[in-house]
Amino acid sequence: MDFEETEIFLKKLGLERYIDLFKKNEIDLELLIDLSEDELEKMLKDMNLPIGPKTKILKGVQSLNVKGKYQLWKY
Repeated sequence: MDFEETEIFLKKLGLERYIDLFKKNEIDLELLIDLSEDELEKMLKDMNLPIGPKTKILKGVQSLNVKGKYQLWKY
């Protein structure tokens, strides 16, 4: 798994403190984008993320789904 994009994504959201948690759970950006909104919400809840970071990630993934995965660099 390549976590470089996941690290960039989390850093752009100001959530770099969760990088290790995503690596530990083997969650990369491709998985985040491929999950339905309900699946993503459940996964983030199961990871015990606080409401603020969870909301930022949900909105960030929605934005990537609109812009396309490879727009991450411009996100």
